[in-house]
Amino acid sequence: MVRCQGCRGTSKRFEALESAVLMASLVNAKRGTDRKYLCEANSVSQNIGVDTIGDRRVLLAACSSLLDSIDPKSLSFSLADLWDGRLILDIYDELVKNRPILPYRIQKDFAALHASLKMKLSIAVDTDDRLFDAPSEKALLLDDCDLLPVRNPVLTKYVSEYLTLIDEKALAEKPDVFDGFNRVMEWPFYVIEEKFLKPEKNDDTMQQQRSKNKARQHLSRWYELFSQSLEGRGSKLLVDFSRTPRGFASLESEENLENDKKKKQWQQKSKGIKGKKEPGKSKKDLILEMSKAKKNEKLIETEKSMIGYAVQQDQNAVESLANLMSKLELEESKALCVFEQVKRMYNQLADYEGKELIEERRFHSVQLVGKIKSIFTEYWSFLDERQKDFVTDLWTMLGFEKTAKIGTYTEDKFSLKINLIYYQLSYGGEIIDIQSDPRKDGRVTGFHPDAWQRLMLDAVDRNHSAIIIAPTSAGKTFVSYYCIEKVLRQSDEDMVVYVSPSKALLNQASGSIYARFRNKALSGGKCLMGNLTQEFSENAMNCQVLVTIPECLEELLLSPNPLVQQVVAKIKYVIFDEVHSISASAAAHIWEHLLLLIRCPFLALSATVGNAKVLHDWLQSAEQRKNVKEGKPRKVELIEYNERYSELELSLNCIKQDVDLTVGEESGQHEVLKHFMPYCVYKPEKLAMFGIPDDQQLTARQILDLYKAMASVDEKTRDDLEPCNFFNYKPGDKPVWLSRSDIRRLESALKRRLLDWLGTDRQKVDNVLSTLGTGVQSELDYRSRPFSQWNTVVKNITSVVLELRANNQLPAICFNDDRRVCERLALHVFNYFDAQQRDFENSAEFKIKYEIKDEDKLMKIARRKRDLKEATKKKKKTRNEWEEDGREEQEREGTDDIDPLAAKRMRLAQVLERFKLRSHIRDDDLYTKMTDRLTRYGGRSRESTALLLKLFERGIGFHHQGLSAIERGAVEILFRSGQLTLIFSTSTLALGMNMPCKTVIFGVDTMSLTPLQFRQMSGRAGRRGFDHSGTVIFMSIPTSKVRRLLTASLSTLRGNVPFTTSFVLRLFSFLHQQGTSHADEHVGDLKAEKLAYIQRLETVLTLLENSFILYTRENIADASRKQLKLFTLFSVELLRSLDLLNEKVTFYFRSH
Repeated sequence: MVRCQGCRGTSKRFEALESAVLMASLVNAKRGTDRKYLCEANSVSQNIGVDTIGDRRVLLAACSSLLDSIDPKSLSFSLADLWDGRLILDIYDELVKNRPILPYRIQKDFAALHASLKMKLSIAVDTDDRLFDAPSEKALLLDDCDLLPVRNPVLTKYVSEYLTLIDEKALAEKPDVFDGFNRVMEWPFYVIEEKFLKPEKNDDTMQQQRSKNKARQHLSRWYELFSQSLEGRGSKLLVDFSRTPRGFASLESEENLENDKKKKQWQQKSKGIKGKKEPGKSKKDLILEMSKAKKNEKLIETEKSMIGYAVQQDQNAVESLANLMSKLELEESKALCVFEQVKRMYNQLADYEGKELIEERRFHSVQLVGKIKSIFTEYWSFLDERQKDFVTDLWTMLGFEKTAKIGTYTEDKFSLKINLIYYQLSYGGEIIDIQSDPRKDGRVTGFHPDAWQRLMLDAVDRNHSAIIIAPTSAGKTFVSYYCIEKVLRQSDEDMVVYVSPSKALLNQASGSIYARFRNKALSGGKCLMGNLTQEFSENAMNCQVLVTIPECLEELLLSPNPLVQQVVAKIKYVIFDEVHSISASAAAHIWEHLLLLIRCPFLALSATVGNAKVLHDWLQSAEQRKNVKEGKPRKVELIEYNERYSELELSLNCIKQDVDLTVGEESGQHEVLKHFMPYCVYKPEKLAMFGIPDDQQLTARQILDLYKAMASVDEKTRDDLEPCNFFNYKPGDKPVWLSRSDIRRLESALKRRLLDWLGTDRQKVDNVLSTLGTGVQSELDYRSRPFSQWNTVVKNITSVVLELRANNQLPAICFNDDRRVCERLALHVFNYFDAQQRDFENSAEFKIKYEIKDEDKLMKIARRKRDLKEATKKKKKTRNEWEEDGREEQEREGTDDIDPLAAKRMRLAQVLERFKLRSHIRDDDLYTKMTDRLTRYGGRSRESTALLLKLFERGIGFHHQGLSAIERGAVEILFRSGQLTLIFSTSTLALGMNMPCKTVIFGVDTMSLTPLQFRQMSGRAGRRGFDHSGTVIFMSIPTSKVRRLLTASLSTLRGNVPFTTSFVLRLFSFLHQQGTSHADEHVGDLKAEKLAYIQRLETVLTLLENSFILYTRENIADASRKQLKLFTLFSVELLRSLDLLNEKVTFYFRSH
């Protein structure tokens, strides 16, 4: 206030405002939150404090400036009590009116402050101390409200108990708001039509039409490229609509299905009953068997030749044989293919023989052991005796089985010196069976669906709704496309809607749909796919598959336009991807609206829902409410699957040593990454309160680490839960191959015992957690103190990238929720490799071995050879001369035809690949197409395009919302194709994106990095079908944030405030089909219109009566239900008072 004295812009009543602020502060200090507001007894219209806006601005500006210059911790009061505007204005009004307001009990304190500020305003003392009176407990009654009568079926059914009260207090005269407004302002009102309904103009010139056609062709080619990058398996997933799928699920009840299943099992078992004779084979069956046997003989010869060709690929033989496996049909051929892989893997193991290389040998033997496992468990009967002896000897050489043979081989030459159980836990997590029960299913092609995926297919066959909760990369969206295929097969009119939470995911879904269903023949102007967003629409009203976002689908469902409702009636299925957005996005309430508004079955997909049972109960209840007039309620199935297909290992970047690689320095000189077990960041107190998150599943390696730590502090645990004893394995016995269910049993047993110790022996828990953090404790301690996150990540990013490349852990995505950080880190890595290449090109090695000298001379020699060859071909020769020249040409092949310049350029390009982060297998033609498209549409004049093209040369990119759709698409395609192996991205690639990578890096911490987002981002690592395991690396993330990310449970869906007053207006517009120019034009069968009205009425009631919040907070469900009813009634009364609705709750004028 001292600063404000003498300031310009203050009124003559500024001292009154200052006095009111001082007095309010003293009252607040004594009363706390229990305050008395005088305005409760006075009408708001008598309050003249609203005229002090300028004075308050001056005072608050000075206060804000002062707070910026001091430490808030030094204040002796709460900042929440700094300004109570309501109380200040009460006091101010009384002071202006010269009424006694200063409480007697604070007179002395106030006088001291008044004197220190040298104020001249005299203030009367209130001996009654009104500001210290107890607050009144008066309830807000309807008697104090001006209500208007309402008559509507929705209100009659939803808030019937309050309508009588409204009738008793209703005003006789209706308001005249808009009529009076129009008389004064004379504003015309026009109908707002949906953009996607506006007809396309056909007045284009020929040149404009050609330009549009050319743009459509470019778009079609773009979809082709995008879809190929997504699927990556040619045309295997392209749906053949001439094929008739088989194996549809029956519409019978589950009980009957179970009985049928048991009956079939019983009949199968009864085949061996004595006295029963198998019927003899008919002549036709014998002929078919002979024909099949002959066909298999030819097929096995063909497949053997394919295997023989793959074996001749020398260094690439193992990879060629692995790729060939999916093309082989006969089990004999598959067995031979696996055996050939084992032989060549064994030869490669020779590089790691000896005691000193035992650790490297263990790592490089994982795939070999996995192939031997396949032979033992699947193909043993198809091998001959020589092959079996080879595999048995190799198994013994690895040290997994004892032998009586002496002198056959050196004992320690290839031995891994570890038993099979510990080897699988320590090194072989990728060969542990998931046991997802994949089986061939006639309904889908291109893959064998797992058991839980077949339940999805069954739900679609029965027209049931389903909630599918499965980890990231499990294949939820992949199988949901069967729903689209079913609708497309049914007719050319029905629709299916795919709802995406983000535009990036929307583009991905469009590409996948195009890749699978583009060959369906359509007629009558119909399109396969349409897109609808708030910015643009394409074929939204005449497509069979509509890909959209929640806001736009809500606009469709609630449209009062009969033409739109005709399209909505064709929707047969809705797919909600990432349905957990119902509680974790700005549009959360819209997701809730959609699930209640749709009248067709749906598939709701998510990977991160903690209370799936509550979500299921809510949706099942809503489905019963929807179908109350339609007969049997539709069932909502809950399908849960908890096992990740790829294990996730955790690592910490060693930032304590503060490494900054300079040019020429290798990362191997420093320890860059440290593996750690997630339990090492736990605190015993939090474990006791919240336990271990249900979705936190340990990897095989982490389970073994946990056992070792617990065994070191407890002998009983060491004996009872020792892995070999736990899995009944003795060295030298028959191999015991672990499965995911086996290691989950061991994990559960260890967890139970650890949690039991919290109540019985806390010291053991402390010791276990300390042991688990032994290798990374110094790093965690360093991160516990403040440090510069940006400087740290810049200094360490290059060493991390080099380490990942050395360990074959690329491609990788580095997430940073700041666009500038993404771009600067990408440029920093680029500059490092660029500087290294320049130094290499200036080195003596480069000048001697790789520098191309006399390039002009070599080009002349190449041209001379080419011209001589062409001249020779033009000469007329006899047949014998042509044959002779052909033999000579074949003899010269490989020598004379070699272009020295081209050979040197190829050699130079190969050596310079060490300075690029690109995959060995890549499509250079695709790279050229993407860069050309960027240059053509983006142009190098655009700063981000120029930077991306520069980074692409090194296999680096970045991705964020600030890029154009063309730029983002180019980055996504090139990353999936292997041209880029390192991307720096914001959260745009987090939510369900198909961006398979081996490693996910978390660079700099941000406020938006939540446990939910962490799970989505880390889910990009180790995608199904690409990698056996993934790695998550924490770079510049504080210990407290790492702990929060790893210890937080799955997000619990809480529900939302379901609607607003404007949404209530939209509901009644939808109910009465008002607000468009087509509303009065829609004249048809009165009975049909009545049925449609009843259905809309039930839809509105379903939404109002089934809010999600009533199920997530059952303890206050009754109070919430009452509040929602009163809020609905309040909204209607407010709209009535504004003259937007009449007594029948319909519009006075047309409005959208």
